[in-house]
Amino acid sequence: MLKLECHFINGSDRVRLVERFIYNRQQLVHFDSDLGHFVGDTPFGEIQARHWNSQPQLLEEGQVQVDTFCRHNYEVSTPLLVNRRVAPSVSISLVPSSSQPGPSRLLCSVMDFYPAEVQVRWFQGGQELSEHVMATDMVPNGDWTYQLLVMLEIPLQHGVTYTCQVEHVSLEHPLTQDWEMLPDATQSKMLMGVGGFVLGFTFLALGLGFYLCKKVNVLPVLGPQSWRQHCRWSHDVKESTPDSESQGPEFESQWGLSPGQFNASLPFDPVRSQMLSRVSPI
Repeated sequence: MLKLECHFINGSDRVRLVERFIYNRQQLVHFDSDLGHFVGDTPFGEIQARHWNSQPQLLEEGQVQVDTFCRHNYEVSTPLLVNRRVAPSVSISLVPSSSQPGPSRLLCSVMDFYPAEVQVRWFQGGQELSEHVMATDMVPNGDWTYQLLVMLEIPLQHGVTYTCQVEHVSLEHPLTQDWEMLPDATQSKMLMGVGGFVLGFTFLALGLGFYLCKKVNVLPVLGPQSWRQHCRWSHDVKESTPDSESQGPEFESQWGLSPGQFNASLPFDPVRSQMLSRVSPI
């Protein structure tokens, strides 16, 4: 396998080309444009290097590739690689500690930025923390962006603001993210309980008011004795004349209202009227 590397210093003013010849994951020989010849890295590679160094045209081709390969690709890829800027996104998360009771570690996640050079610092109440800070290696995402995780491991305090500050070439000003410890779990549970009680009491009051309002608007249901009196009155009405004036005083003394008022008070129900017509007098 042949692997070519181009090293640029001060843009394309100074360029170094390195050709690596690798077999079975082992580098056998390489060409360095700064040296101008091949160098063997294994006993077999040294034999091959002496053979290639004896051919001036191969050495000349290696020097020409500094311009035809490295400098040419630098001009083509500069807009994509050199001038490309992608601003990072920052977030802070709490990481439980298995060795100490209570929270004691904060993780600052710096994601999706390019180029890879970035500086991350932790602050506690405006004062920089240089100790108890650990960072992972720069991790490539595979899409020309990178991510970095920086952890702060100290006992956290209530009422203190912790800040993760990120400086990157794509940012005009440092990007900061603040974090503050939430109230104790006991206090949070108490507030949740009080809120649940108030909410339940509100629904109870609304339901009770709706029930009482509906109960006032519903007509009273006749009991067994009232049904007997009503059936007896219906039978007497069939036997007598339909003159309402002759039945008026007796009806008013028994029911407290006239037959016309009674009929107007109850909605017409065909099933109930048919059932009452079939009831025999008691």
